Amino acid sequence: MKKQAKKTPQRWSLGLWRNARGELVTCYCSIKGEPAPYQKKMMPKGTKILFFAVYKGVTFKEARARLLRDSKLVAKKVSKKSTPKEEIRRAA
Repeated sequence: MKKQAKKTPQRWSLGLWRNARGELVTCYCSIKGEPAPYQKKMMPKGTKILFFAVYKGVTFKEARARLLRDSKLVAKKVSKKSTPKEEIRRAA
């Protein structure tokens, strides 16, 4: 029989930033609150982390929910804009 590895508590270091559409986006951060190097590539230049926190002993889903609750930031309403292809079809 195989021994099961002990589950160690996870530590999630997460931050929030807004994308161009105004939606809140979660990213992995260092303990100091800097976005992870591979996450920086996805962020537009000049974007800053709006809120940052570290959560221990919870799943990612729980950590993200706590992050959103603790930040008290509200996601902006995003209007569903049609894509350029849809606009061309409507015009035709």
